[in-house]
Amino acid sequence: MENNIIMDVSNNISFKKDKINNDKINNDKINNDKINKNLEKAEQDHIDMNIGKYDKDIYCYNKSESLPSSGWFQKCFLCNKITSSTLFFKKTENLYMKRNYYFYICTGCKNDIDKSEIFYERYSIQCNRYIRKKHTFY
Repeated sequence: MENNIIMDVSNNISFKKDKINNDKINNDKINNDKINKNLEKAEQDHIDMNIGKYDKDIYCYNKSESLPSSGWFQKCFLCNKITSSTLFFKKTENLYMKRNYYFYICTGCKNDIDKSEIFYERYSIQCNRYIRKKHTFY
């Protein structure tokens, strides 16, 4: 009879241990879920705070073998004259980055763009085509 009582006590003890282990596992899952939610919120807050930080200016031009790619003199995007003046075209943005597109445009082409709507339309079509081809981002 004593063996039966010991068996019952050991079964109760093991049941209590299982219950305690299950409670610990459940508490760990709850704590992990809370931690993950807090991390996701902190990451989103960090992204939201720093959206303006990721501005990038992109200067577009026709490449030349005689001019360095990092120089401030480049070929005009439309007529290939050498120029240092740029014209802002447009701004694009996604969740992580804002991009400002500038095109090297000589003063003659800039005057034509300002005066003629047809010239401006051709210019904007060429610029958008260039951006789609060279600077697509996701």
